[in-house]
Order: sequence, then structure tokens, then C-alpha cells
Amino acid sequence: MEYIDNALDDAEILYRDNAKAYPFEARIEIIIDRHQRYVSVRDNCHGMKRDDLERIVGKVGESKKRGITWVIRRSP
Repeated sequence: MEYIDNALDDAEILYRDNAKAYPFEARIEIIIDRHQRYVSVRDNCHGMKRDDLERIVGKVGESKKRGITWVIRRSP
């Protein structure tokens, strides 16, 4: 869910940075392969650095998005 949430947040940034319009269709692709035992989340927005990708699942409780009103899951 963290990867999907971040892909959606990135699409929102794309929208806001372009006068509240998408310059192209934002896509998020989720592939779940039970036989190969992997999950793949891809989007066509800005992308993320490897360190950020690893931090997202390694330190879920350390989100830097607290208090930002437009994120998908708002912190209390």
C-alpha cells in the first residue's frame, strides 16, 4: 500500500505543478504474481530513488507527510 500511496501522491504533485491539470494520463500499474511471488507497482510520473523505495517499507511509521492536507491517508 505504501508504494501505491506514493504513486498517487506523485500524480497529485504532477497535477498541482501543471495548473491543476494533468499534462498526460497518469497511470499506476499493479502486478501481483503469486507463482513468482512478487508484487510490482509502476507509475509514469516522477519516479523514486532506491533509498526512498527501501525506506518506505522499512520504516513505514516515519512518514514525512503528517499534516499535509492533500495526502491520501491523513494523520490524526
